[in-house]
Amino acid sequence: MDEGVINDLISAALCGICAWELLRLWQAGSARRPLWRKLAPWVGLVLAVALWSSSVGLEFATVFVLLLTTLFVWLLIFWRQLRLSRESTKATRAKSDKAEKTLFIAKDRRVWAKATAFIAAGPLAGIGSVMLCVALLPVLPFSEPTRLVLMAFLFPTIWAIAAVWACADAKAWRPPIVLMGIGLGSLLTLYI
Repeated sequence: MDEGVINDLISAALCGICAWELLRLWQAGSARRPLWRKLAPWVGLVLAVALWSSSVGLEFATVFVLLLTTLFVWLLIFWRQLRLSRESTKATRAKSDKAEKTLFIAKDRRVWAKATAFIAAGPLAGIGSVMLCVALLPVLPFSEPTRLVLMAFLFPTIWAIAAVWACADAKAWRPPIVLMGIGLGSLLTLYI
């Protein structure tokens, strides 16, 4: 195998391990962990950037690590929510038939809301933020390299804000509609 491919695979695996540890650190609370357990995932992410920068450059390595770590944490949270939903569904099935049907319908609605938030926070927020950044690129009054660097750092920030909003909004239907509107509006500004 090529050395660049090996570096890429090691960096991706390191991002996954660090994302898992960061999620566990966040769930358990920082007071219960020793200092080295708090710092180890962050050092691992810096090491992943260093490994990846040898094959693709520092700019792309930083973006890859940020996006891949975010993706891993996003998938881990979704997996945990599905597992908790299954466990709570099993617990409700032990109750009486009438109460079980009522609770199961309520659980189905909550699972639907979680699935909608998952789709809105992940792919829709990502696509909407990419389209918004690409649409803003020719409008900014800076030189082209400055605009590209600004958008490279602005893209994950917009995605994060949109993802947090998609997960926090009480109405599950609103974030997907707004994010699709932002993506389509940005697409229209590019081709008009």
